Amino acid sequence: MPSSQSERRLLWGGAFAVQLPSNCIDASELRQVPDNQEVYLHPRHDQSVMLELLEPLAGSDSVESAAREFFTDLADANGGSASSRIVECRLLSNEAWPLRQFAYLVGEQLVAKYNESARNLVQMHILLHRLAEHSCDLAVTLNHPISVCSESSSSSLLDPESAWQPDELISRIVESLELLDPTIFNA
Repeated sequence: MPSSQSERRLLWGGAFAVQLPSNCIDASELRQVPDNQEVYLHPRHDQSVMLELLEPLAGSDSVESAAREFFTDLADANGGSASSRIVECRLLSNEAWPLRQFAYLVGEQLVAKYNESARNLVQMHILLHRLAEHSCDLAVTLNHPISVCSESSSSSLLDPESAWQPDELISRIVESLELLDPTIFNA
């Protein structure tokens, strides 16, 4: 994803900023999105990026264990995913935030959309950053379908040529994510 194809997006009323693909669609223009989330959709592929501000997961003493628990919670929220597995989980760092680390988890879930019977294999790229001084976890989830059932409503939304490249997008987010206004946590 060349830099000419991305743009700086302000999140949560300007409290954060991040570089995202310039072709992404703000989901809040199409449907209601909870206040703690920012969701962006690919216009021609069934990919999405969701950013969430969350209370730290109880009992997760490390950012890696929190990422694993978050993935498990997503599987439960996705209707008890028929199958899920963690492919990898490791730490990443951001030069702008040298003392802060991100857990990076890649997992796969076999899920159905909109209560359909057809199940799709979706690769999930999750970044989790603990903002301990604000008692908050910041989770970023890139949903990347890798196998879509022909009966799924998603089958018409696959344009592999235009798909965001997960590794490039995750790197761009890690490199560009900025907290601009910490007073967001005072509300």
